[in-house]
Amino acid sequence: MYRSLELREQLYVDVCNLRDKGFSYARIIEQIRQTHGTLLAKSNISDWVNGNHEPLGKVHYFTAKATPQLAYIIGVRFGDLTLWANQKIHNYRMILRAIDKEFVEEFNRCVSFVLKCREHSIGWDEERYWRVEIQSVMMYRFLSQPFRLLKKYVEHCGKCAAAFLRGFFDSEGSISGRNLVAYNTLLSILRYAARLLKTRFGIETGKTSLSHPAGTRRIINDVLCVSRKDCYVVRVKACGLDLFQKHVNFTIRRKVNALESACRKG
Repeated sequence: MYRSLELREQLYVDVCNLRDKGFSYARIIEQIRQTHGTLLAKSNISDWVNGNHEPLGKVHYFTAKATPQLAYIIGVRFGDLTLWANQKIHNYRMILRAIDKEFVEEFNRCVSFVLKCREHSIGWDEERYWRVEIQSVMMYRFLSQPFRLLKKYVEHCGKCAAAFLRGFFDSEGSISGRNLVAYNTLLSILRYAARLLKTRFGIETGKTSLSHPAGTRRIINDVLCVSRKDCYVVRVKACGLDLFQKHVNFTIRRKVNALESACRKG
């Protein structure tokens, strides 16, 4: 019988509390049945109270703690990351697809650090994208929160702020010549990134503006795409490129090289 994550957590707490009070396994089973309407096996109780198994089984444990790795993940979350869920089969995934392998590798490394697990396998899909999928209902729910609840993990320190911006610009940033810009369909996120650049690192940006409205046809990676939403843009001023390189930079090698070239021309 499937039990939700929340129920399993509560059952575990109640079982341990009842055992600490001296309840026998039979009394615990009956008390749990009366309280939660579910029947536990004696083996479940024995494994939990003796520390042989955890209540969440193979679920990746996740406790939100402000680190640069988590801030980077949050930055990617508001860029290229896709959150996918099938609640009927209790399947929750985070999917990152990108043309730059080092970007996917860095995201994978940060997830491994935060979840304290092995790095996930990275594949090459039929559309010529590098791809990694992570299954973690706990991280999925964390990243699904409104951004206002995630800001404290970004603003914890300078390293976290820089990591968030790097994840965001790895996803949404583009540089050509001395023109460094970021695109996003969420105007509020672009404005937040611009404020963070200015207040944390003194990096000046122009005003956010509409880049192309919904319905615009564009060629992206040799594929014709039609924008489903209005897309906005913010530009890092040329005078701020050196500071951006020093404090934020990119993970993606081709963007790192382009930024280095832009700074030399300055």
